[in-house]
Amino acid sequence: MDHLSRGREDGEALTGCAVRSRCAATEKRMSAAARLAAATIALSLVPTLFDRCSHQKSASPTGSAPVALLVTAHPDDESMFFGPTLRGLREMGHDMYLLSLTTGDSQGLGPVRSRELDAAAREWGVSEAVALDHPTFRDALSVWDITAASAAVVSYASRIRRRLSIVVTFDWNGISHHPDHRHAHEAVMAAAHSLTRLGRNVKILQLQSQARPFAFSGALGVAFRRIGLSALFNSADRPAPVHIFHQWSSANVYRSMQRHHRSQWRWFRVIHVLLSRYSYINELEDMLTPSASIF
Repeated sequence: MDHLSRGREDGEALTGCAVRSRCAATEKRMSAAARLAAATIALSLVPTLFDRCSHQKSASPTGSAPVALLVTAHPDDESMFFGPTLRGLREMGHDMYLLSLTTGDSQGLGPVRSRELDAAAREWGVSEAVALDHPTFRDALSVWDITAASAAVVSYASRIRRRLSIVVTFDWNGISHHPDHRHAHEAVMAAAHSLTRLGRNVKILQLQSQARPFAFSGALGVAFRRIGLSALFNSADRPAPVHIFHQWSSANVYRSMQRHHRSQWRWFRVIHVLLSRYSYINELEDMLTPSASIF
């Protein structure tokens, strides 16, 4: 009996050691992950805080400036995903226009979010922002009337056709696979050939969705792009971006969301703005001719 008792005790001791060893290894991995997350947040937050103190608005474009039209699915998409593009095109002298295909009314906040979009547009230096409220393509509607949505895009673009140069929207993945983002892509794709006939050399660009490991790399996303690391996690047949807009700070994105999109400003979106790659870098590819150079 003594031998059996000692055997059981030895077995329990070995089992306990194994469990403690696994727990220690798990704690080390979690600790390493936490340190990496903290480092990413710090690298993203420091330049953001600095830039908030040194922010200067770009000069207003002239009356002959080329026009760029951004087509999104909801009010706040322009800030959450296209901040580097808005800032970059403004700095290049483009006159910016913004079309949101819905008012973001799934929770009954359509009028509020439309007003928020107007305020955010002024922050970004956008000349005009419009949020549509159409019965056949609405926020969170499972199936959109893409024909009607594409006609709405062409109708709005026709108003600025004389100087229209660039149209920008989501790619097929819609950044987060959001159905409305994908619907916005489908609408612009269906309208693409009509849009190209509205002006000379009109380019239709889409924002490349990034692989999940890099989607939340914060300011490190800029470094990853510069050293070519992000290409390792994207499809080999994915075309190279024809233009890249980047910034080391997400201050303008943070400012727009905090001040103007208040109905959507929640703690998880604070984290998103700081860690999202799209707050720092936008890689645009040509929707129709991916290999073409536009700038």
